[in-house]
Amino acid sequence: MAPGAAPPEGAAPGLPLFPLHTVLLPGGPLPLQVFEPRYLDMVARCMRTGDPFGVVRILAGREAGSVSATAAIGTSARIIDFHTQPNGLLGLMCLGERPFRLQSSARQADGLLVGQVSWLPRHPGVPVPPQRLPLVRALRERLPQRPPPYAQATGCSRCCR
Repeated sequence: MAPGAAPPEGAAPGLPLFPLHTVLLPGGPLPLQVFEPRYLDMVARCMRTGDPFGVVRILAGREAGSVSATAAIGTSARIIDFHTQPNGLLGLMCLGERPFRLQSSARQADGLLVGQVSWLPRHPGVPVPPQRLPLVRALRERLPQRPPPYAQATGCSRCCR
């Protein structure tokens, strides 16, 4: 989807977008290093309001600079931790939340993309095949030893007791 289309008249304020050369899935961790002023402002707003931002995959363009096309499907992300990196830049740990379809996007004066989105249904869990249950047990033992958000990824109870 090409950024730049104006949101529909009377539409609610959109979801700030952080285009990346990666895909974020619901429940997935996303470490970020933030240095561009437009994203520093976005992070400040998200932290102040508690609102998420959207992650969309870049189809054409660069992460630092100009993005000319993004995927139509993305995932909202919530900031769960922040720190100063050894290089002095802002480091974030984010967690993927909800999938969305990007209906349109517009570039603000500061260069930040803001999208009008429609939320997609979450995918139901899939049972783990019996031959893979030893792997599930191993992950359940080891994930709590990892730092967040990996330690929080053991919440599945439907398919892998």
